[in-house]
Amino acid sequence: MKHVVKCCSFPRESPCLIQYNLKKINNVNSIDSRYIAARYGGNCKNTRRFRPASICLTTDVDTFLYHMNNARFIRELDFARADFYERTGLFQCIRNKKGAFALGATTMRYRRFLRLFQRYIIKTKVVYWNEQDVFMEHRFVNLHDNFVNAIALVKIRFLNCTVADVMKELLEKTGVDASQVKPKLPLEVAKWIESNEISSTILRTENSPNNVTINVSSTDL
Repeated sequence: MKHVVKCCSFPRESPCLIQYNLKKINNVNSIDSRYIAARYGGNCKNTRRFRPASICLTTDVDTFLYHMNNARFIRELDFARADFYERTGLFQCIRNKKGAFALGATTMRYRRFLRLFQRYIIKTKVVYWNEQDVFMEHRFVNLHDNFVNAIALVKIRFLNCTVADVMKELLEKTGVDASQVKPKLPLEVAKWIESNEISSTILRTENSPNNVTINVSSTDL
């Protein structure tokens, strides 16, 4: 019995295909250029970092050519974190411990459109850490009026090393005692962690042999 899978393909001359390929080329070039800039552009001696100014281009906008596509914000966060890891020395500290890291969660809140050709920067900082994770905040700041167009929280999970050891080494390079500068847990981050834990509990319950249905009323949403 043969299984036939039908695929949707673009005609060779399709404008959609051309636009898609141009975006992929632009994405690869952006990754390469920004990594090189972060590696050789100088170090940052604290846990706060401002990305160099960027601009919303035609390859960044949505279908209606009106403002930056929502998915592009997430892509820019990858670049911002790569820049942060390199310039602060965080990546090297993790490698020194023979560890690794992975993105555990991301929440983005959009506050205002980024229009075509508007310039912006991404302000990145570590807002908290615990035994396993580092929590970072990213702000998309419009250079026209300094308005925060979007804000994101991300959780970075450390693997095969402890957050305490890495942060201690990182901060000792600047002559700072990690135990003295560890941020207090912000309220919004505490609520976000709680939300993620509730989600994990629900998913584990769904996968358990004794599946229990959890009813949530409209007033709980």
